[in-house]
Amino acid sequence: MDAHKRALAEVCPCERPDCQTLRSQMPRLELRISELEEENARLAASANSFGDLADRLNARLRERRSRGADRRERYRRSPDRRFNRHD
Repeated sequence: MDAHKRALAEVCPCERPDCQTLRSQMPRLELRISELEEENARLAASANSFGDLADRLNARLRERRSRGADRRERYRRSPDRRFNRHD
């Protein structure tokens, strides 16, 4: 490096070769950040949809279980199946 470039690098550190390499990578990195932010938004929306689906499923299962409890007791031979064994 000649004296002029060396003096410039001391005054302005962004003129150093490693800074220029980083600066040249900035557009690619900014694009990647944008892509990741979009992916994050899609994943958040998917998580919300999945949570809503799980809530609906749990509500239906609770409803079925509450309706099914009477049905199971009606057809059971004894109040507790554990005492219905044939040893």
